[in-house]
Amino acid sequence: MTSEEITQALISGGRLIAERNFSQATNSRDGLLDVLRLSNKFDSDGFQSVLSESDEKRTLDPVITWLRELEHAQMQRMSYLHPISALPVIHYVSAKVQEIEDLRFIVRGRMAGLSTEVLEAHVL
Repeated sequence: MTSEEITQALISGGRLIAERNFSQATNSRDGLLDVLRLSNKFDSDGFQSVLSESDEKRTLDPVITWLRELEHAQMQRMSYLHPISALPVIHYVSAKVQEIEDLRFIVRGRMAGLSTEVLEAHVL
């Protein structure tokens, strides 16, 4: 990715990347990974291994699957921590949306003739 594409993808003023580290993160992929390693709230080792796997396979499927699992775990955690709020409802709706997307993927994959192993690899 170019520096301009990284700058457009990141939102300045966030809590994960401080303003002083923002320019370092937008310089290169390695700079972005260095900034993410500084955060104690981000699993940089897991992200690095998923990126390596993605580079080997030349597909973003491992990264997308990892991010979806991370999102699901965070939503579930927040819904348990704050049971009397909108978070459990948001988690439930998100889980149902994911379930519908998975069912659509399975049906389309079956119609396209994909094997069961390929379908299982892409469904959470």
